[in-house]
Amino acid sequence: MLFFIQLESRRVCLAGITPHPDQQWMEQMGRNVTMQKWGFLANSRYLLHDRDSKFCMSFRQLIEAGRVKTMPYGQEIRRDWKAEACSHD
Repeated sequence: MLFFIQLESRRVCLAGITPHPDQQWMEQMGRNVTMQKWGFLANSRYLLHDRDSKFCMSFRQLIEAGRVKTMPYGQEIRRDWKAEACSHD
């Protein structure tokens, strides 16, 4: 399952479901979500994603060709988010 969430609106887009998300499938999903008039990421500036190998270079290149900067994150950002969430108690 591949989905996207807009943080400001909390709007969710289910991009697709497949038991085997290979490079070709991910590339098609990248093309779909960056389509100029109706792609979910058409007016977005950033795409945060984990470092899973499914987010292959060609997928990231398609997203960036749609003027959306890809930003892979790792443990360090999750720790920062958790620390920030806990500091608001």
